[in-house]
Amino acid sequence: MGNTETASLPTTVLTSTSSAGKSRIHAVDALRGAIIMLMAIDHVRDFISAAAMSFSPTDLTRTTAAIFLTR
Repeated sequence: MGNTETASLPTTVLTSTSSAGKSRIHAVDALRGAIIMLMAIDHVRDFISAAAMSFSPTDLTRTTAAIFLTR
């Protein structure tokens, strides 16, 4: 109880994260973000659309282009 020291990250960890951010490829991050957004739309579609559970989104005779492409 008398110990007043607090745990903190070493300074090497804090400085290494900032130098690692400079070598990232932004196009890959943008592609990952776009894929995550499409996945979110696909999963939310089941809860928003009443027709989402009545037929398969890959059934070309019943689906629309937007539903097919997000699936």
